[in-house]
Amino acid sequence: MDDARTVADAILSAAAEAVIASDSEGIIRIWNPGAARIFGYTSDEAIGRSLDLITPERLRKRHWEGYRQTMATGESRYGEG
Repeated sequence: MDDARTVADAILSAAAEAVIASDSEGIIRIWNPGAARIFGYTSDEAIGRSLDLITPERLRKRHWEGYRQTMATGESRYGEG
């Protein structure tokens, strides 16, 4: 493992906040211990699954519309990605 990855893993592991990253298809690729504590799923349970895991069903349509728009344009209502 390279030094940058070691440092990144240490930071993610120590963060109390949930840190979640997904790929362009919305598949969870990073899930830290904070996410496990907050959402109740271990990294083994979450990684490789859809963001639907933590998106309430009533918000999924809106979430995916915005997600796809952001992936297509690189912009979101939160600024440029």
